[in-house]
Amino acid sequence: MRFLVREQGLYQHQAAALLGVNPGRVNEVMKGRKFPEEPSRQGSFPF
Repeated sequence: MRFLVREQGLYQHQAAALLGVNPGRVNEVMKGRKFPEEPSRQGSFPF
């Protein structure tokens, strides 16, 4: 999520749709409320 929003420039709702999660969950992760110690990393995305 962090990679998609920070590095790829997607909006949070776009990252949520791509990952199939609620936009609120993306917001929690971005603000550090969920998984604060988890580093940002690139997954196997087609871009």
